[in-house]
Amino acid sequence: MTLQIQPAFNGARGVDTILTFNAERAKTIKQAGFNFVVRYLGSLTKNERDIITGEGLGLLAVTYSRRAGWIPSADLGTADGAHAVINADNAGLLPGMSLYIDIEGPSVHGDCISYINNCASKMQSADFRAGMYVGWGIPLNSYQLYHALRVTGYWHSVSWEPPVDVRGYQMTQEYPPNQHVAGLQVDKNHIETDGRGDTPHWLIDV
Repeated sequence: MTLQIQPAFNGARGVDTILTFNAERAKTIKQAGFNFVVRYLGSLTKNERDIITGEGLGLLAVTYSRRAGWIPSADLGTADGAHAVINADNAGLLPGMSLYIDIEGPSVHGDCISYINNCASKMQSADFRAGMYVGWGIPLNSYQLYHALRVTGYWHSVSWEPPVDVRGYQMTQEYPPNQHVAGLQVDKNHIETDGRGDTPHWLIDV
């Protein structure tokens, strides 16, 4: 096995899920025509990494979202970013890989921009690519999403969210959510080259 970081190709199709992958599940997703899997930091292990990539699937990772109404702050972003890096290291993820910060339902009374930027800075200081999952209830407009944030990639959730100025989205979650693929409940996604010419960078066995 030779694991490398590579830019995903335009049009790649994948799934994100809370399900832990075993060999059978990875084979099922591959045979269904998908190219990659997005798994959650904190649950993803080295063994699961090897199972997914061993089936020829690209691997991306995302943080868990906090409960609706959470209050973002700079300090919380720093802490969550540090935990994300620890979880990525524990899962054997390589520098250069795209990690997405899942932002959903934050309180409008918090500092969402500082939270995201501090979280992203921690990831970037460990040489990961910091992206953002733009979930429901984001109190940021198109201009802020691009010009105020340090992330370098955006993943559009299945809910309606504003477009991202200049860069746009590099990955999109497809409607409806919670679809079934050969008995597995997943969200389907597709990758597209964004306005800056970038795609997610996945971990893959070559």
